Amino acid sequence: MTTRILFFLAFSLTIQVNAQSLELIDPVTTVTGTLAELGTTGELVAAWDVQNISANTLSVRCYRSVIAEVSGSENYFCWGVCFTSTTNISPVQVAQVMGPEQVNDTFYAHYRANGNPGQTTVKYCFFDNANPTDEACHTVTYCVDMAECVLSVEESGRDRAELGIYPSVMSGLGKLTYTLPAGLREAQAEIISQTGQMVRTIKLTNTNGLVILDGAEWSSGVYLVRVISSGYLLGTARFVVAH
Repeated sequence: MTTRILFFLAFSLTIQVNAQSLELIDPVTTVTGTLAELGTTGELVAAWDVQNISANTLSVRCYRSVIAEVSGSENYFCWGVCFTSTTNISPVQVAQVMGPEQVNDTFYAHYRANGNPGQTTVKYCFFDNANPTDEACHTVTYCVDMAECVLSVEESGRDRAELGIYPSVMSGLGKLTYTLPAGLREAQAEIISQTGQMVRTIKLTNTNGLVILDGAEWSSGVYLVRVISSGYLLGTARFVVAH
């Protein structure tokens, strides 16, 4: 049986909420442990409840964005059911239906060091399937055999990139507009399918600009765009391809 070891380090918590329908209850920011304590199969686990604070019934999905990862480690999450380490977005078939004011306690984020010390940072977001921009997000840092964790972009207060996707539902051509934080002239945009496949990478070489997207290249579904620079996540956005 896999040993699950939970180490919770108290921090003042900042929850990024981009809409008003979902709220995260006491999310964990940092989870720490040692290889000696974990052994070869032990896990670090972060867990919190998610509440629908709207007056509507929502079909809620979860997606994971790995910001920085220790080579050889694994991470996965559970939302209603547990997924493999290759799943970045929970499928619509197992979306959690939440009534008004309902609290869901089925979210667990798991991290396996697999004998590798270091720091992994993962962002988790919960969104209304009918309105993907209605989301609540939080970032967790897993530290194994480290005296001190490096701050994530949310904790460090770094400026974020401004992203826009038009139209948000596309079958043909669309555009991604971006503005990088002041003083930053280079970053990378990654487009990831709902199955976790990276379908396109785009090098951003200006402080701001526009990238043409073609929804005809991809299957119908929800896609995540994330902008990364020097291992830091600067921003995320989502769009839907519908044929």
